[in-house]
Amino acid sequence: MVVPSQFAVIRLKSDDVTPDFLLCYLSHRNLLRSLTICESGQGLNSIKISAIAEVMIPLLPIDKQKTIAAYCRMHTIQRQLYLDLIQQYDSKMNAVINSAIGGDLNGYYQTRY
Repeated sequence: MVVPSQFAVIRLKSDDVTPDFLLCYLSHRNLLRSLTICESGQGLNSIKISAIAEVMIPLLPIDKQKTIAAYCRMHTIQRQLYLDLIQQYDSKMNAVINSAIGGDLNGYYQTRY
């Protein structure tokens, strides 16, 4: 097994933060944007582990963390469903257009009438 040097495992030291909330918080675009801005100047967008270690995690009540994490999971599922639906519509549109123009023209164009 090969593990890249950019790979990190985050282990919670207390029960004050739920893993699902932490995932949601660390995945939020505002936090990612601020971490990327702080680490800009590199050719690739990467975030140093030391930058992640300095992130302040808000200590919300556990029930609120669970609610936010549930909403985050629901959002992720809905987003994937929408992306799948868009892909299905694109495939259908391509099939309709291909059937309307007779499929692949093999590089030849039909004359205009």
